[in-house]
Amino acid sequence: EKAVIVGCSLGGVVAFELARRVPERLAALVFVGSFAKYPDAEAYVARILAAVEAAGDMATFARARTTQLGLPPQRERETIEQMARKSRASYEASTRATWTGDYRDDLGSIRVPTLVMVGERDSVAPRALSEEIAAGIPSASLVEIRDAGHVANADAPAAFDARLHAFLDRIAES
Repeated sequence: EKAVIVGCSLGGVVAFELARRVPERLAALVFVGSFAKYPDAEAYVARILAAVEAAGDMATFARARTTQLGLPPQRERETIEQMARKSRASYEASTRATWTGDYRDDLGSIRVPTLVMVGERDSVAPRALSEEIAAGIPSASLVEIRDAGHVANADAPAAFDARLHAFLDRIAES
């Protein structure tokens, strides 16, 4: 069977890896707040890991980090709880894996329908990074979700769902 993969933020990296490793299993891809290559990734990772060190523990770091994301209050609490449960080693490994990959050379080989979504106010993975993905994938389209930040599906769920369902309906008809 084939799957439609929706990758939000780190999930975009997972989607790229699936496209690289098992393209025959994909029916379509959706990238949300993602990037093919993060600019100045090593410096960005160094800043994040320095902030983890300065915070002293994952709970303190999680509270500081989530305020930067501009999440809705309920989502912010959930994110803090999830991050606080992670070990520092696990967080450091996932941070390096997330931010330092380079999938730009893979874009042209993606041959499934692809939707790229970006929150209008996404400061973590700004529009230019989504534009790069959409421009590199032959069958990609780009949509901006108004009044949304990096977590567009939580910030503007109705608009996000409408765009996602329209895309899924379109590929189901083809």
